[in-house]
Amino acid sequence: MVSDSLKYAGRFLQTQPVKIHPETLETVRGHGVFYVLFGLLALLAFLRFFYPAFLETLFASFLRDPAGRDTDNAGKRGWAVPLFLTLNALVSVTLLLVIFLIKKGLLPAGDFTQLSLWGVLAAAVVLYYITLQFVTFLTGFIFNVKTQASLQLRNNARWIQLSGILLTPLLLVYFYSGSTWMADIMMVTALFVLAAKWIQTVRIGWMSHKFSLLHIFLYLCAVEIVPLLLLVKWGSGISFPGL
Repeated sequence: MVSDSLKYAGRFLQTQPVKIHPETLETVRGHGVFYVLFGLLALLAFLRFFYPAFLETLFASFLRDPAGRDTDNAGKRGWAVPLFLTLNALVSVTLLLVIFLIKKGLLPAGDFTQLSLWGVLAAAVVLYYITLQFVTFLTGFIFNVKTQASLQLRNNARWIQLSGILLTPLLLVYFYSGSTWMADIMMVTALFVLAAKWIQTVRIGWMSHKFSLLHIFLYLCAVEIVPLLLLVKWGSGISFPGL
């Protein structure tokens, strides 16, 4: 109601017509993000309750000897738990990439409903991870260091799973608060986990007397750092249809 017309309204009956101008409210978009994140957190809580040893082993894997055996004998987790944690990481990292592109000004703020966008970014994450695992396996086969390659394959898998576990609750807080510093915290968290994985990679390479620090550094640059930088550069200049 227009405020100027309210002065004609009496206690029960108005003396003059009250002007009403209806306005169409914009449809709120992006509800699906909250449902997805809440669902992932619920499943993570389920795993924390029924498989506590597995998650403890996952978090402690970057602090102990990379050649040490897993101590998760509390229950057989099979293939379902690692698969879910990998899918959780795929969703979380994809959302983080969307936020990164928004901060770079390449996407409109708050637009998370483009299926083509989700498909391209998710495909990029999957392709990067598969390529990383394949190159690691190929390196171990060519240089006859299959033991170190097997440890590095496990290190890569733990890295992507741990990234998803840490990013999922942070993403939920970010979407609720909309704070820019939460986006910075998520970026720092992702870089911290990546740095921890690289440190574990150095430890795995140092275990073998066939490699020097120069060889390990060249491996990190060729397999880890340079492909990641190229992917970031590609993502910074990518254009999505319909946006």
